Amino acid sequence: MYIMFRRWTPDPRIERVATWWHYEINRVLPGYENEINLADFDNATTVPDDIWQGYRFIHADLDHALYIKPTPDGQIKGYEDLVESTLNSHTEDGSTGEHVKQVYYLTDHDKYIATEFLKCVATYHIKLHTPVGQEEGARALRDEIAGISDFLTMKRIFAIYFDVNLHDDWDREDLESERVHEIDYKFHGHHVELSKDL
Repeated sequence: MYIMFRRWTPDPRIERVATWWHYEINRVLPGYENEINLADFDNATTVPDDIWQGYRFIHADLDHALYIKPTPDGQIKGYEDLVESTLNSHTEDGSTGEHVKQVYYLTDHDKYIATEFLKCVATYHIKLHTPVGQEEGARALRDEIAGISDFLTMKRIFAIYFDVNLHDDWDREDLESERVHEIDYKFHGHHVELSKDL
């Protein structure tokens, strides 16, 4: 069982396995699943076991490619070998020296779990951070997100509504022109009253 919440809460029953954006992803240690009350962890949410590692794929470039760390046999050992976008991944002479990282292209399954991970984070963020008075736009956005199955589309939604631009070549003006829901998730200080009705 994996849970996600806003800030680290030390607890011997859980183990932090990753962080992404504002959130911590933690594995509930075996034998403690029935003891965990999500409300005790800043109103945590569960993350399906098969998609929690989707965060590793989020920074793939527009060709769905990532660097991998070079290994002696040239193979990817696991998700932990994926490190960053392929931007500027090769030297000009095309050399393949030890300093040059190998390229990994996401599979359809990789794209699926990355999309589902982003959907999980977005839905959780909407629940926690929607300002009072913007519930209608938040519900419409949440419904739109539920129907998304394309990785780049989900990344673009993050750029438009959550101001998390996952591709440097996306223009802010273009992104704003695609905004259809009246909702603002930019941080405006702790004085902003947040909705409890989502």
